Amino acid sequence: MLTALSHSQELIVDKLWEVGAIKIDISPDGGFRIKAQDDDPTIPNSPFYLNIRTEDHPSNPGPVTAEIMDLVGNELFWAIGSNQQYLNFGWFADIPDAGTPFGDQIERVIGEYVSGQFGRLKLCKLKFEDGSRQISSDVRIMYGEPAVGQEDTVLLVDDLITRASTKLEAIRALEGAGFTVVTVLVLFDRGRGVEELRKLGYNVVAVMSVLDVVDYLLAARKITDEEHRVIREYITR
Repeated sequence: MLTALSHSQELIVDKLWEVGAIKIDISPDGGFRIKAQDDDPTIPNSPFYLNIRTEDHPSNPGPVTAEIMDLVGNELFWAIGSNQQYLNFGWFADIPDAGTPFGDQIERVIGEYVSGQFGRLKLCKLKFEDGSRQISSDVRIMYGEPAVGQEDTVLLVDDLITRASTKLEAIRALEGAGFTVVTVLVLFDRGRGVEELRKLGYNVVAVMSVLDVVDYLLAARKITDEEHRVIREYITR
């Protein structure tokens, strides 16, 4: 069975599976809580969960190793570098904290493969007593002096997208600080967020779709036919 993933993407999925970053639970009373439920409590628990936090995550370490992140970084660069129009940014920023390792990888691959002037912006999160979080309007320059003509253009990077709400918080913070988000780059598309952002006029590049990932997991016999069916029905509902 052929899948829509490239060989390098299949390798990333294999390694994420090996370290337990991909979790499956199709039991009627099980599943996993996802962030989108904060905005819409009617969303049921997900039978599929991606824990792509890194081992050095500052508050909630995950299973993803530095080796896996280097593979991810190369894939992120391929997604934007293979099409020159996606390199039309002067700054890049990530959504803290989950997106920060992905921002670090963009920094690495730009340094290795691109000759040009780029800078990095830092977004901050406000934490409230009820446990909720929100992207702050405070946007800081970490370093850089972009080339003429790209002084206000930004590539926004994150791990995945389910709904558009968190990405929109970050976009509004950047726009409020005088920047223009030209591309949103994520590793995984696992919901309606990509289309929501595109309808609002934002360019979105998702390296892999979760639908393609679960198709590959079935083809590799890592999940059962029933798990595949339940996950696909959940994502496409």
